[in-house]
Amino acid sequence: MNFHRKDNGYYIDIETGIEYQSTWRFHKDYKVSLNDMSVLNMARNNRIPHHKQCRIEFEAARKIYGDFVYMYPLEWLKGTFLTNDDNQ
Repeated sequence: MNFHRKDNGYYIDIETGIEYQSTWRFHKDYKVSLNDMSVLNMARNNRIPHHKQCRIEFEAARKIYGDFVYMYPLEWLKGTFLTNDDNQ
């Protein structure tokens, strides 16, 4: 898969047009806090595509998380973690 970076934590799959976000970016955009391990386990259990290709931009965060974090399809994140009120 080839991804194009739209912004920090926000990518698009060049081949499919599917948008992906990290949990950090999703929190920033929608004000919904997510547990990284819970989201990863949920994605794995439900066979949701996820990719550890989201480069961490900040040095302090890289020391904690490494160079990359997982990103998930934005529509799946929205459908799973936003209520109807949040989604408007």
